[in-house]
Amino acid sequence: MLNEANREKLLRLIRLKREEVGTSEENVKQKIIVPLLEVFGHHRNDLDFELRSGRKFIDIYIKGLPADCTVIIDTKSYDQNLNDHIDQIGNYAFQEGALLAIIANGEEFRIYSPMRGYSFRESLFYCVKKECLVKEEEQSTLESYIGRDNLVSRESRTYVRLREEEIVDLRMKIERLHGQFLQQRKELELQLADLAQERSDMEARISRLRDQLNNLDRDKEKEIESLHTQTRLPYSETYDADL
Repeated sequence: MLNEANREKLLRLIRLKREEVGTSEENVKQKIIVPLLEVFGHHRNDLDFELRSGRKFIDIYIKGLPADCTVIIDTKSYDQNLNDHIDQIGNYAFQEGALLAIIANGEEFRIYSPMRGYSFRESLFYCVKKECLVKEEEQSTLESYIGRDNLVSRESRTYVRLREEEIVDLRMKIERLHGQFLQQRKELELQLADLAQERSDMEARISRLRDQLNNLDRDKEKEIESLHTQTRLPYSETYDADL
């Protein structure tokens, strides 16, 4: 749980407007992300800026953590669409063996943790808008993952494991739902096909009955005319109509 001083600092960060921060990636890093990390127990001296990873550089690497609790952070300009940069942070995560890979702009903060059997994009553990960090529940969740005490003690790994189980369970439930709804769709489609055939058969029957009805008067006239012919009497439509 954040102490009062850090909570006040966090609230000041949340209230920062776009024009106060500036739109550049460096402004986002220095005015939002670094102070946010400080709120959760990381001193500026704990942060390594522009750490080389392959041929590129990681914006922020948190130092002094256990090797199995590595955290890397990629910051983007204030309005940058984070979806356009997931593959890049994913490459950093695999190269550095990171437990947590974070990507953020001026309004959104995402935490990924590589999961076996899933693509990096499917390994999103937590996503929060800056303004939502006023909620204690969001603050507590963020602290669970990136709080320095939790990372140093490896407690964050417990939260990651539990979250991974939740995500796997969620995906299994979604797959089962897909299967159930697919089966229901197939059954409904078969019912519709049967009804369509029944309708086609019914329409054909109606058409035949309509033809019979339309021909009924004509057939009657033929029969009456035939009777008159047989008796050699003149056919009278008026007489027939009276019958």
